[in-house]
Amino acid sequence: MPVILLRDVRSLKTSNDILNEQIRKVTCGKHGGEDGNLHGFILRNGEFIPIDDAERMFEQARILLETPREVAAMMWDLARECTAKRRYMAAQACFEKALNTSEDDDTKVRCLLSIGQLKERQGDYSAALAWYRKAFDLQPGADVT
Repeated sequence: MPVILLRDVRSLKTSNDILNEQIRKVTCGKHGGEDGNLHGFILRNGEFIPIDDAERMFEQARILLETPREVAAMMWDLARECTAKRRYMAAQACFEKALNTSEDDDTKVRCLLSIGQLKERQGDYSAALAWYRKAFDLQPGADVT
């Protein structure tokens, strides 16, 4: 099961692209074969936090990263990883953490649209529409779609 040591995240926070790239490069470990996906984090004390545990991941991101933008970027990356693994509830929780942490409207709109897409994938079209409306209400006329 590939994991990343949380102490390594602090040195990876120079930009969204580097964080996203390095998380995948730093993954390691084998439990049932290496699949190249991120399954969680190991704290310095050896405690494992599964990627599905958005609350604990968020707490650790706030401790280790310096700015709300970096925390939002990490939660965004975790949400994308959860989405790829079809862990939609965890993905939504991570997108919501990124949404509530972000200070810029572009990131907020992307989070809202992404949650709408998750709801579409789950077949909940009325919920998807509600999330899309929130995105368009937040920043009408923005060209981020």
